[in-house]
Amino acid sequence: ILSRLYMGSVSNCGESLRSTIQELQSLHSSFQPENDKKLFTKCMVHLRVLDVKVLQHISQDTVAVLSVPFQDISKLFIQALLDITFFEENVQVGSEFRDPSFFSRLLRLLDSPLLVASSFQQQCHDDASHDDNTILKDAYGVDCAECLQWRRGSLRYMYLATLVDTGRLSDDKRDDHAQLAISGIRYLESMLSMRGYEHQVHSDFAGSLELVQLGIYSDTHMLAHIYVAQLYYWVYKYFTPSPTSTTTPSSSSSSTSILPLSSQDAKDKCREHLTKYIRAADDILPQQGVTSWSTELAKTLLKEVA
Repeated sequence: ILSRLYMGSVSNCGESLRSTIQELQSLHSSFQPENDKKLFTKCMVHLRVLDVKVLQHISQDTVAVLSVPFQDISKLFIQALLDITFFEENVQVGSEFRDPSFFSRLLRLLDSPLLVASSFQQQCHDDASHDDNTILKDAYGVDCAECLQWRRGSLRYMYLATLVDTGRLSDDKRDDHAQLAISGIRYLESMLSMRGYEHQVHSDFAGSLELVQLGIYSDTHMLAHIYVAQLYYWVYKYFTPSPTSTTTPSSSSSSTSILPLSSQDAKDKCREHLTKYIRAADDILPQQGVTSWSTELAKTLLKEVA
């Protein structure tokens, strides 16, 4: 009886995986191998192995199902997804996101791991957690979970940065752009909080503990702070009214009524992330001989939100 119940629950989860894998295969088929042969081959291997394991996972053979645990499949799944979407993201950035359908497809694919993991957890555990970070870490491990949240947030950041730089922010899509900024903030802040204080600091450098307290474990975490700060700045500048204004940024926009934070909130959070970034770049990292992080933009933004 337990085997049949387990098989039924993972079958539903497996079908969700199968659907996403088919979309990944479609995306992979559009690759131009000569652009990156190593990545093309790596993705192809991941997809082939993954396809076989998922078929085993949702088969009617109880022994086969139980012999292929979800965690084994999840690792292959997340590796294939991150590799394939990384390739396509680079293509989209290079083309300045001129094809909205591909951008939407990337968003959907990068959102799918949380849906798959949530489905599995809800069907197999009575005490299912509703915290996204916990769900992702349990399913894919902390490293992949962190990478996934980074990719979800940075994709939204790169898209909005492109629109800002090319003057393509438009009033008729203001609500959509505002929601992309808010979700980008949520995913990047989720990435920054993924590890918390669970990892001990093994370093003789006194600044290492302070870096951890700032949520900085790598170069990617540094980038996340400046990306989040810019997203908050765009929310403040483009999507919320000024405290002294009696009108919204656009008379045709309703974005201010659906945003979960005020103009002042956005400024405060922007300052918080800028301050952490500047502290790390100007004071802590130079003590280790790392002087490659520019704070020019951060200090410019800091003056604007002061």
